[in-house]
Amino acid sequence: MTNYWQCGVAVLLAAALVRQAAGEPPPTTVDLRSEVLVPGVTMRETKQPVSQVQLMVRLDKKGSGTGTLVLNANMPEIDEFGTAFLKGNVPPSRLDCEVKFVKKGRVQVRAGPPPEEWLLYQIIGPKITTRLFVATPGPGLAAGRLVVWRDDKTVAAVVPLAAPPSGPPLPCHPGCFPAGTTVAVPGGVRPIEGIRSGDEVITIGRDGEPAPRRVTEVFVTRNRLVEVRTDDGVLATTETQPLCRVSDDFRPAGRLVAGDRIWRWAAGERREAVVREVTPAGREVRVYNLVIGDQVVFVAGGFMARCKPPAANTAELGASAEPPKAAGR
Repeated sequence: MTNYWQCGVAVLLAAALVRQAAGEPPPTTVDLRSEVLVPGVTMRETKQPVSQVQLMVRLDKKGSGTGTLVLNANMPEIDEFGTAFLKGNVPPSRLDCEVKFVKKGRVQVRAGPPPEEWLLYQIIGPKITTRLFVATPGPGLAAGRLVVWRDDKTVAAVVPLAAPPSGPPLPCHPGCFPAGTTVAVPGGVRPIEGIRSGDEVITIGRDGEPAPRRVTEVFVTRNRLVEVRTDDGVLATTETQPLCRVSDDFRPAGRLVAGDRIWRWAAGERREAVVREVTPAGREVRVYNLVIGDQVVFVAGGFMARCKPPAANTAELGASAEPPKAAGR
């Protein structure tokens, strides 16, 4: 068995060396995503309008390839500043697809400069019946726009596509929330960006009892978001934001896995929510967190989360490999 395995590895390495010697580029992976679409785009592949699109393709040396087209049809929720968030928990449609180069063309991108040369690719697949194309300035399949056609061969919609941010996450210890995230306060909720030092918010003790406490500081920065999808709603936050697990500990949102049970807060009491998946949201935005006290739990977006600790305790918490116990049960 070992000899067969060694021979297989040798063959793969030899093939890679031959391609390299011949000047053939290795296969590349392309990941293109849209922002949240308002209004959504009608496609035959989903019952509801599509609110977000993701295209993941592994390209060959000719610039074509195969991959997955992800169509998210959850309804967007829009705050007073026009920021849209996907709040539903309907699993996105993941469709096998093939991307084929169609042609080059001259495009008048802006008034004044001469036309630019753009590339056009078509997206096809066994379960894809809508006519879909990607137009891009290149090189190869790159950021550009998804062009959705009607049956009469006229354009129904144009969706900007971009690559997600690359590199390590930005500093945001221990996590934050985007504008529009509701925070439980005495008498109701308020968006987190509207909270100020001295304001009272609802905190949850280890016994599950709510109590008002004053905010001492509001932390603001920019960071990338992930979406924690559960069987009882979706929370947009940053990878490092500690959430309260039912097992009575904290776990950063980016480290949650399918099957983890976390605490929701609704109608004045805790209830369990089961994590389905955690996915990158594909955007970087202004984010906020509240400084209330050490290991204090507040309610953000309907989920129980740990606040940002006072500055004196931040370094110590950041050095801990496993988050400390939460105010869970």
